[in-house]
Amino acid sequence: MKSFANENRFSSIYFWLILFVLASSVFVLGRVTAVIASHTIVLRDIDSYKSYTFAGVDPDDRAGYDVDAGDVNGDGIADLIIGSEHADPNGKMDAGTTYVIFGPVTGDLSDLATQADVIVNGQDRFDCVGAGVSTGDVNDDGFNDLIVGDWGADPRNPDGNLRWGAGETYVIFGPLTPSSQLTLQMPDDADVVINGADYVDHSGVGVGSGDLNNDGIADLLIGAEYGDSPSANNDLEDNVGTAYVIYGPVAHEPGIQTVLELSTDTDIAYYGDKAEGWLGGAVAVGDVDNDGVDDLIAGADNYDIEAGREVAARSYVLFGPIIAGSPVSSTVDDIANKLVINGTARLDRLGRNVSSGDVNNDGMDDLIVGAGFADVNGMNDAGAAYVFLGPRNSGTLEVATAADQIYTGANPGDGLGVGASVADINNDGNNDLLLGAWWADPEGRLQAGEVYAVLGLPPVTNVPSLAPLGLLAASLAFGALFVIMRRRRVGLSV
Repeated sequence: MKSFANENRFSSIYFWLILFVLASSVFVLGRVTAVIASHTIVLRDIDSYKSYTFAGVDPDDRAGYDVDAGDVNGDGIADLIIGSEHADPNGKMDAGTTYVIFGPVTGDLSDLATQADVIVNGQDRFDCVGAGVSTGDVNDDGFNDLIVGDWGADPRNPDGNLRWGAGETYVIFGPLTPSSQLTLQMPDDADVVINGADYVDHSGVGVGSGDLNNDGIADLLIGAEYGDSPSANNDLEDNVGTAYVIYGPVAHEPGIQTVLELSTDTDIAYYGDKAEGWLGGAVAVGDVDNDGVDDLIAGADNYDIEAGREVAARSYVLFGPIIAGSPVSSTVDDIANKLVINGTARLDRLGRNVSSGDVNNDGMDDLIVGAGFADVNGMNDAGAAYVFLGPRNSGTLEVATAADQIYTGANPGDGLGVGASVADINNDGNNDLLLGAWWADPEGRLQAGEVYAVLGLPPVTNVPSLAPLGLLAASLAFGALFVIMRRRRVGLSV
């Protein structure tokens, strides 16, 4: 009789080898998916990934409501800009303060009031200077300028009456090179003031800059979350929200403050497509589709997606170039070439902040969308920031299933994701991710706010093909099947 002892031994070894290879395949595939495309195993608690913390000064300052970085002193190194819209400079409640810290920034900042190189204060109570912060060379002189939004400002009408809450945006021309700490008062020390169009528009709640019309000159982008559609019967009717574009260069005569009106000096305006949607609560510029042309990014953070997802909200990417034509205004719903990202849960308020930059250092812009009111890990309003690795193209995405990286707040009520930016703040050659948590409580200072820096994420390069591993696993599987079938045919157990 034929002996099957050797074949049995071989089959057992073969069988366990199959299990090992298949298990290894699943493990490797899982890891690659987590880095490249999975949207579940890239959840990152900010406490585990932050390298630096920048703390708000006083309770209720809400540092990190917006954050940005750019070279405003002309030394070639990105500078850190932190908005604290509810700070009380000179005892004026909620006048707001913006802090500029010259780079490189290489550690924690515990006292912005003394460590900042430039401080920009609001002039009046409830101005909320620092609600939006950005940089860009809007006067085309070769130096980045500082852009600060003030959604609570009350610009004056030609008849002398105030437009309550219309908001203002300030441009301070660079380079800023003070020999000691410089304090600026808005609007008096601004080079350019852009007045909101109507009462309670809250213009300046979001600001940004980039070359939207692709002419080689930086343009100015201003959000007005309570802006009304052109069909509204009055200036308090629908609050669809508006994103305004003013093409650069912004004209300016030395020594004379330039005053612009969004109602008349805008080159193009985009309106939200739903009442109370609040388009423009956050705005940004970046080349999200990697076609070499900047795109317009705007959050609508009060948008109702559907029943059960009220105020889950959404964000838009309108792909550039953004070129004024006829008409010079339209709703975002009319734009065909756009990306829409929907929030997940009721009251998440996705799009409370939007930003763009090369997070993973692969040479392509990525998209960051914040949901400062998201509940994560059982913590109410801990907040979340979603990173979508570029390039991204037109379509509609659900944030919970399409984001590549998700950063979550560390504590209930922190509000992570209300501010976000990307820049190389420590000057090591790798871009860093900046995230604001406006309700964080540094050292027990309630809602003083914090900003976190996640340093130098490694570049994502081409992942080695897993096809050879898959072919090996398949070959071994067929071999195992052959052995098992043969053993069954001769009466052996498997």
